[in-house]
Amino acid sequence: MKSDEQLVSLATLSRKLGIPIAWLCREVSQGRLPHLRAQRTLLFDVGAVVECLRKRAAQNPPGIEPAAEKRTQGDNPQGKKGEKNEITADSQPEETGRGI
Repeated sequence: MKSDEQLVSLATLSRKLGIPIAWLCREVSQGRLPHLRAQRTLLFDVGAVVECLRKRAAQNPPGIEPAAEKRTQGDNPQGKKGEKNEITADSQPEETGRGI
């Protein structure tokens, strides 16, 4: 970090980049965004965050989807309680036959 740059708060970073705070928090918790932690306060170098996001964008250009990953959802709202629902990128919701 250059001496003329300053660190900004999470709210300021969100406002400057137009990115939701919740998304930034998730990326920080997963270790995917550069930051400093001073006790419970998160501080960011805007330039370092922008550079990080640009590198990630270059690795995953728009229009090129990463391989579909299977994930498991908690309770299935249409199934039995505790039943797991496997979701893939090409899953389609089931028709219920109920009218609107």
